Amino acid sequence: MMIKNITHILLILMLFYTNFCKAEIRVAVVVPKTGEYKVWGDELIMGAQTAVNQINQTGGINGEKLELISIDDTCSENLAVSTAQMLSVSSSVKPALVVGPYCSNSFSDVAKIYSKAKIFQVVPTTLNYHDAILEHKGVMKLVAFKEQAGKDFFDLYNQKYAGLKTALVFDNKTDGVKETVTAISDEFRKHGKSSLLKQFNFAEYKNLDSLAETIVSSDYKIVYLAGSPKKTAKIIRKINNINKDTTFFINKSAATDAFFENANGYLDNVYFMALPSLENNITLTEDLVNLRLQGIEFDGLNIYGYTAVKMWADLVEKSGSVSYDKVVADIQNNKINNVWQNLFFNNTDMKNPLHYKFYRFNNGEFILAD
Repeated sequence: MMIKNITHILLILMLFYTNFCKAEIRVAVVVPKTGEYKVWGDELIMGAQTAVNQINQTGGINGEKLELISIDDTCSENLAVSTAQMLSVSSSVKPALVVGPYCSNSFSDVAKIYSKAKIFQVVPTTLNYHDAILEHKGVMKLVAFKEQAGKDFFDLYNQKYAGLKTALVFDNKTDGVKETVTAISDEFRKHGKSSLLKQFNFAEYKNLDSLAETIVSSDYKIVYLAGSPKKTAKIIRKINNINKDTTFFINKSAATDAFFENANGYLDNVYFMALPSLENNITLTEDLVNLRLQGIEFDGLNIYGYTAVKMWADLVEKSGSVSYDKVVADIQNNKINNVWQNLFFNNTDMKNPLHYKFYRFNNGEFILAD
């Protein structure tokens, strides 16, 4: 099954003139295909494509085959809305399912567009609390709030590092940073430990050397970093060159090729935060065993792209129709035996949010920390 690679938003217009008659049902994946987060976009596309291939090999959905198209999510608010509008206006390109977007820019506007156009949307990455509780039919969210990272970090801090001064270093241009920074600050405040936390904005320092010197000279032993991969790696190096006793925490989403190129040799005291993999979830066991027998192993976000498509396809098949209205009604009226309930929350219903886990990077792989 061919993936339609669309790297610029203007190229989406070409879809209006492309003949898709061979594909009965279209699935669109809206993720980064360029820039620092391309690696995560590639993983989500690969996972979704694996699910599409698997479904097509067994006859498709109710006898109809799937086709996957991938669209670049540049993390721009205006382009996020434009992408949603373009996918919604023409029956010749309109997908039945959108997996994404990766970035949460203008999520409320995007979700409203897809919901009005009666396009299912599965969000495979974190959202802020406000966006996560939006009331839109047909929007399914696989994971936790962005704020959960801040809460889980504080819980670990309170268990292992209580009393140590903590530097919260961030770049507010990076997607999701505002929510995490606010959550961490709120946790320190609620527990009466605000005096142990100080925020440092990358933008307020002329160079990283002065920022590193300020953090070390002020005796900050714990550093939580929320910025671009390259900038995060560079500040880790500079602080380590002054004081090797500093402990760092970063989101695993920053662990791109650019990060490792700049942080190589400075990872001994770095903890990577990530949501646990879905690979051991009982709902997916049979599918994943079959894939392993075919030599397909998932790593990183692949499993989330795969799960997004498989979950939607299963709900559609059980409903007996790809009709948006019918599937939504069947879910709401509990007419579908929904084995996926433990994997996603719909609008305000979030019974079992995933919690972040902490990993070390050793010998080329991420290992769960003690």
